[in-house]
Amino acid sequence: MIQQKTQLEKIYKNKSFDEKIYTAIRIALIAALYMSLLDEKSFNKRIKRIINKYGDDKAIMKMVSVIIAVYKQLNKRKFNNSVEIAEAINKKHLNENMHTVSFKEQRKQVGLEKQAFIMSDIQANRLNNKWFYLCSSHSDSAKDHKDYQGKVYIDENCDDYDCLMLANQYKMRSYQWVIGKPVWMVTRPNCRHYFRALSYEEVKGHSYKELIDKYNMHRKVGDRTVMQTLKGGEDIDIVIKAYHERLETHLAMNRVRPNDFIQRAIDKDRILLKKWHLKKKNASV
Repeated sequence: MIQQKTQLEKIYKNKSFDEKIYTAIRIALIAALYMSLLDEKSFNKRIKRIINKYGDDKAIMKMVSVIIAVYKQLNKRKFNNSVEIAEAINKKHLNENMHTVSFKEQRKQVGLEKQAFIMSDIQANRLNNKWFYLCSSHSDSAKDHKDYQGKVYIDENCDDYDCLMLANQYKMRSYQWVIGKPVWMVTRPNCRHYFRALSYEEVKGHSYKELIDKYNMHRKVGDRTVMQTLKGGEDIDIVIKAYHERLETHLAMNRVRPNDFIQRAIDKDRILLKKWHLKKKNASV
């Protein structure tokens, strides 16, 4: 039987892989927009080629809808040269806007995948007489999850007398309650907690701390990617990633049709990346 932690890590890994693809798609879509505004040809064909290459999942189609809307707006305007087109595209902040819509869709899909696995996991654990669920403990837990971590919960459909008496002794809440409204432990898309199913014999006579220690379920940083932050609250890695994507977008546009505006944008992106890499280095000292 697959441990919950293993399956959840697989879901997070798939999400990270998808984000790399979505970054490539955003760059390709903006380059296609730039090219189509320049030659006034084949916008739809170029978009279809991108969809055929990368797929048509909901997150991708959300980004496509953003680029189509911008194309319709800009295609009505009369541009004199490539500089004006590049300036108009930059003002739309397409990388950020497409990232926002794809991220929201990703969060939704991750939540659905988690819920589907958890429901099947409950059924499998019942067949193995595992009615209890130990929640992992994280030093960097979200504030609204802190009070619910590191504890044992019981399946609300448990019909085993000894388990019910043990749950009463420990004053346990139900597993369904803690993973549902209002806590959403694990089922919330960005929650990195996980549960381990336990039998009556595994829980009886042990404190929650003993169980956490026994199964090594305390995480100092919760298996998240550790992000370095500055005093102002900026997330250094996220800022660097955004500038890197913007640089790659400008380089892609430059390959389509170079001009002074795009070259200045490339130079600026490189300067900003150098600045933020230096901030990251200083923050880690």
